[in-house]
Amino acid sequence: MNNAINRQKYLIETTLALQRADYEVSRTADENLAVSLNSQSICKVEEIGEITYRQGNLHTGELTAAKDHAYEIVRTTAEYMRAIEAAPPLKVAGLGEGYRLLAEFNGAVLAGHPTEWGVQFITWERDHDRTGVCWGHYLGSDYAAAKQDFAVRAGLIDRNQLFTRQQLTEVYRSIQETLDSGYPITDERRKLLREAADQIEGAVPQLDELVDQSKLKEMEVADIPYQGMTQQF
Repeated sequence: MNNAINRQKYLIETTLALQRADYEVSRTADENLAVSLNSQSICKVEEIGEITYRQGNLHTGELTAAKDHAYEIVRTTAEYMRAIEAAPPLKVAGLGEGYRLLAEFNGAVLAGHPTEWGVQFITWERDHDRTGVCWGHYLGSDYAAAKQDFAVRAGLIDRNQLFTRQQLTEVYRSIQETLDSGYPITDERRKLLREAADQIEGAVPQLDELVDQSKLKEMEVADIPYQGMTQQF
């Protein structure tokens, strides 16, 4: 397949993904993507799955976090677009055209469906004679959620081992409150708590924003003004 066509598809998909995250995206004269947030330049997308940026533009921690989040979107989009290109069609009874089979295991199916709104992800279970699929979970454009849902349905992950972003946010808050409290704990426990906090920071996008939202809700219940909000992205 022509590489230029693949690149165009990737740029269109990446534009949609970045715009869903509230970034401003425009095409440059050399057919790359310029990415901004609140009219502040963040980065450019010049190669598939990569970004370039000027360090001088990222003069606050919030802008650096915005750059990191944009890179994660760019990288993830490249991952699933490559998978879509390589995947065979999903051909089952009663299903329309355009669905691609991304993964299948133990009767569970993960499919991607390119649309004008971007690639949509769905998981199904094969029916008893494997000619059709049933019990569809429609995950929209959330590739990470689709992969996780597939892993659970395929029996690769125990659902009880998974936590939502909101649950992890509250665990993170509890860890930080324990570490900051001065309560006597062993060095081993302190080390484990710090490691857990670091792991949550790497696993939950926009964690600072979620923490702020959680604190704000508590302040609203207590009718106390909260001044700790960080800039949202």
